[in-house]
Amino acid sequence: MFRVEELLFEYFFEYIDELRRKGQIESAIDGVKKFLSVMEGIWGDINPYYLKIVNGLAMTYHSIGRMKEAEPLYLKAVNQAQINGEEKEDYLFYLNNLALLYQESGRLKEAEPLFKKLVELTLKTVGRKHIKYADCLHNLGYLYYSLGQFKTAKNMLLKSLEITREILGDKNSSYANGLESLLEFYISTGDLAEAKKICRKALKLRRIIKGKRTPEYARCLNKLAAICQIKGKYKTAELIYRRVIKIDIENKKEGHPNFGVTLQSLAELYKALGRYEKSEAMYIESLKINRAVLGDLHMNVARCIYDLAALYMTAGRYQESEALFSQAIDIKSKIVGEKNYEYASSLNGLAELYTVMGRYREAEQLIQRAITINEEALGDRSLEYAVNINDLANLYAFTGRFNEAEELHKIVAGIRYDILGGMSKGYAIAMNNLAYLYFLMGRYEESGELYKEALLIICKILGRDNSDYATCLNGQAMVGYALGQYEEAEALYVKALEIKRSIAGEMHPEYATNLCNLAMLYHNTERYYEAEQKYLRVLVIRRMVLGDRHPDLAVSLNNLAVLYIDMGKYSESELLLNAAGKIIFNVLGEEHSLYAFNLNNLAWLCQNTGQYRKAEGLYLKSAQKMLHALGDKHPDYAAVLSSLGWIKAATGQYGEALRYLSESVKINDMLLERLAAYLPEQQLLSFASKLEGETFLLLSFVWRCLKDNNDAVKIASDTVIKRKAIVYEATAVQHQAAITRKYPRLEGIFIEMKQVHNELAGRMLSGPADDEDIETFKTNLECLDNRLKELQSQIAKQVPQIDIQMRLQGADRRAISNSLPPNAILIEFIRFIPVTFAATENEEYEPARYIAFIVASEQPEKTILLDFGTAEEIDFKINNFRKIIMDGADNRGHGDLGLATGLIKDECRILYDMLFMPVAEVLHENNLKKTDHIIIAPDGEICQVPFEAFVSPRDRFIIEDYNISYVTVGRDIVRFGVGYDGADEAVIIADPDYNLTKPEEGTENIQWQRGGLLSKLRGRGKYFPPLPLTRREGKKVAERVSGMGLKVREFYGKKASKKQVKEVAAPKILHIATHGFFLPDKERPVKMQLRGIIDKRNMPEYIKSSIFKHNLENPLLRSGLVFAGVNIVLSGGKPPEEAEDGILTALEVMTMDLTGTELVALSACQSGMGEVRCGEGVAGLRKSFILGGARTILISLWEVPDFETLMLMESFYTSVFRGEDKSAALRMAKLELINRLRKGNEFVNPWYWAGFICQGDTLPIQQ
Repeated sequence: MFRVEELLFEYFFEYIDELRRKGQIESAIDGVKKFLSVMEGIWGDINPYYLKIVNGLAMTYHSIGRMKEAEPLYLKAVNQAQINGEEKEDYLFYLNNLALLYQESGRLKEAEPLFKKLVELTLKTVGRKHIKYADCLHNLGYLYYSLGQFKTAKNMLLKSLEITREILGDKNSSYANGLESLLEFYISTGDLAEAKKICRKALKLRRIIKGKRTPEYARCLNKLAAICQIKGKYKTAELIYRRVIKIDIENKKEGHPNFGVTLQSLAELYKALGRYEKSEAMYIESLKINRAVLGDLHMNVARCIYDLAALYMTAGRYQESEALFSQAIDIKSKIVGEKNYEYASSLNGLAELYTVMGRYREAEQLIQRAITINEEALGDRSLEYAVNINDLANLYAFTGRFNEAEELHKIVAGIRYDILGGMSKGYAIAMNNLAYLYFLMGRYEESGELYKEALLIICKILGRDNSDYATCLNGQAMVGYALGQYEEAEALYVKALEIKRSIAGEMHPEYATNLCNLAMLYHNTERYYEAEQKYLRVLVIRRMVLGDRHPDLAVSLNNLAVLYIDMGKYSESELLLNAAGKIIFNVLGEEHSLYAFNLNNLAWLCQNTGQYRKAEGLYLKSAQKMLHALGDKHPDYAAVLSSLGWIKAATGQYGEALRYLSESVKINDMLLERLAAYLPEQQLLSFASKLEGETFLLLSFVWRCLKDNNDAVKIASDTVIKRKAIVYEATAVQHQAAITRKYPRLEGIFIEMKQVHNELAGRMLSGPADDEDIETFKTNLECLDNRLKELQSQIAKQVPQIDIQMRLQGADRRAISNSLPPNAILIEFIRFIPVTFAATENEEYEPARYIAFIVASEQPEKTILLDFGTAEEIDFKINNFRKIIMDGADNRGHGDLGLATGLIKDECRILYDMLFMPVAEVLHENNLKKTDHIIIAPDGEICQVPFEAFVSPRDRFIIEDYNISYVTVGRDIVRFGVGYDGADEAVIIADPDYNLTKPEEGTENIQWQRGGLLSKLRGRGKYFPPLPLTRREGKKVAERVSGMGLKVREFYGKKASKKQVKEVAAPKILHIATHGFFLPDKERPVKMQLRGIIDKRNMPEYIKSSIFKHNLENPLLRSGLVFAGVNIVLSGGKPPEEAEDGILTALEVMTMDLTGTELVALSACQSGMGEVRCGEGVAGLRKSFILGGARTILISLWEVPDFETLMLMESFYTSVFRGEDKSAALRMAKLELINRLRKGNEFVNPWYWAGFICQGDTLPIQQ
């Protein structure tokens, strides 16, 4: 009987196979169904041959993707065969088929227990050393791979491969199949190095088994091409895909689904290359093959349709894309239902399209559905789930829901890190996405660090010559650009472009995007011709590749239009903006953020052509849309508010103007304050300079229109005080963290930073070594400087933000007023460029001016705005005053410097009229006649002149009527008397032995090293002459301070060394009497202008300041003090080790711990000199000692006379000893010196007595 059944079974299946080979699938299915209905009545439903036919019908349905019809048949075969015993071969075979069905349908959790059961039963029936057991391990391992449990999957795949090798050897198809599964695993997990090794091994094995012209060899080649494609080696990948196609054609496999897979892979490659027409043709051909072989209801067909939809989305063919995504969703729902990850992936694709189209609500609903499906089907730690979360994060970022987006991006990064590891492409891309989010949020330091991390990962696993590496470079460049680091950004953009060009050529959308970013940079730096050429090139690329209706083309039209506004080509700009708006409106709709930016640019055009009412309406409409899209804390929204403020001011709507301008300032203040917690000093300064335009706009408005409006003046004053304070306070916090060792975890960084500081200073002083050319020297210096920036960045990131926030508390005129000493006022100066509120054919901006805000003690609600005139005129007079002082100082007579004295008196009278007469009038008019202490926060060149020396119309110096002192920023006043207590000691260093030993003869013929600052010092005069009076000065100071209960340590002669100074640790008083120096750099004109919005690919700005390019030698290396042994160094000799090089630069001072030091007196020439930077103060010794922690510094503004300095210091410390506050003590000393030098009522030259100023906390020294 069973022999008859067996023969009948064999005959029937031969017939069915014949029908299948002829493509008559439906006929075969009908035949099986009829045969089953007949044989069920004869054999019964548990007959082994009957069950084989049931299983065969299920396999037929399975092969053509009709999973819903296959499943009940598999279940019937499994359940009935189970009755005959679970260890029977038929049961295991049917169970395996059912498990594979679940796996291919995406029902992985249902498949897992079946595969586990197969492993257990197979182990029980055949043992470990059997190929069937190896196959079961392989299938379970592949399932775990699909579930994202990569470690378990890898172990099982390796174990299966090892068993196969032990049983069959390593020269057979089974072993090759195992290798290829492992290869697929390594490709998916991003381990391309291991994948390449396995691929070579598999190819070699396929070649040995059947040769190089077989379909099996072709499939392996396909995987090699995939590796090349991932690594960005597109040309090589294309050649390999073409070779695979050729092999398939030779084997007559053109109609096989595997041939379609190759076409899909090639289509994906062409898509990556931007060759969309070729990609489309390949996708369509693959779809045609799959439909012909598998029918319309097959997963492969649905995947082909999905891929084609994604291509159309990229190409901007949104309607076609939407139709195809919907079709893919429909097919998958029919095959696997709506609770399957395949179905969820198609929902996600449609959601991505809706996000691009601005249909955000629909997009979010689809993504949320996909997330729910995958969470139930695969769990919340799978890669598919991470894809959904990532897309939702991107959607939230588009719509300004940044906090939600951040949390989601972090979840994605965590999942990919856990599954793929930290050195994987997937994790790197997650870092890149989070970096871009932080960029959009304005968190530029965090963004830059993440881009750097992603870059390192990509570089290590893929190398530098791939698209992903270029993308990360582009991201870093965007951050640099946003921070105002234009040169660094340009270099990164160019490098990224070179990579993109080498990979895919210039006719590629990504190349166009990078080129657009570079064009924006040129635009922003006023390199208009270069910007125009690149914008035009981008326009050509996008039009040819993407067509005339793509949103990216609209972006290009917008960018070029705004450039033409800045170039005065208004008619051309209007045509471009209208064309861009039409594309955006038709393709994306008027609610899309791009439409808001287009409106903004149209408004900017109207503003420039004097159409203010029209501009106002457009700005209002743009602001509403940006508020909806980006939220009320985004810098782009602030930019539009700033523009509205300008329009309102220009049209006389002053109340509205003030509201919009102050709101814009408030938004950017929050951004600047947040950045202060992350950025090192130079990066923070670069970004702060970008906000100067906004500050100047507010100041211009208040100065021109509302100078008598107290509320407006208060807003303007608070803005100036806060913005000057933020950079200074952030730098101070970071410095204090370093020098006080407040954070033990950063100890290693602090130590290295100090070493780098010292090495950089030494190298800059000495110049190139004997075996070092100029270029190598510059490179080495650059490396040191970059390392210093890295260390500063690490400290900035790890110093708690709360430290900076606490320092910034009270950065306004209210807190300052309440902290001022009785009868005192603060004069907060600012140098600014006035903005005009009218459009002209050729935009002209008024010359820079000095204004100041006066804040009086205990009058927080009363702030006064003063205008002092043009900066050019004031700066000229200040520099003229200094020149006369310095030139006249060469005549070292007492009391009479001849003609210079008369000239100086005239200059002192002029400076009074310019800089103090307005103050005197305000004091008289505002019931401030009792004012006796004036604290000045200077800006620009005003930092370089002592107000005490100004002469009133009554021929009196200001110092005779007022106590004058100085602060770096007005905010300093709030911290008077607050801080650490220094050690109860005074350290006095004076009269250094500059020679130590007599300089050797013949040193005048020594060739000085190239480029070093030592050569510049030598150029001032060969040696530093001795200062014997400073020893006497030191002794007098020691005598006075010892009476204050302080332990005094004195160092003179050979002991007055640089090493000794550097080892000083926070004494209460540090007095240094020696030579100081400041080496001016070559003057280079710095142009500063204000201009309007630039559309920066969704990131416009209204006002910007010009670019400050600080390419000069570091001013902290060009100022300093000299000590014992310096002349030996200057003459080319080598001083004793304890003397070091005898030159203490301002850069090295920054590594000293002076926290709690109440007074640093620098009784040295030019100790207060440095490079003046508007808004930043003076970069030199005064900045370094303050950042080092000194509460008060006594510094000189010119080369001071020895004898008069001795008398001044003796008198100063006498008053300090009596408990006077420090500025009052200096005033008394100066007045005493004036009286000593004055003969009758004649004028006393300020050179003798006015050189020293008191900066910082003026309160008495605690005794």
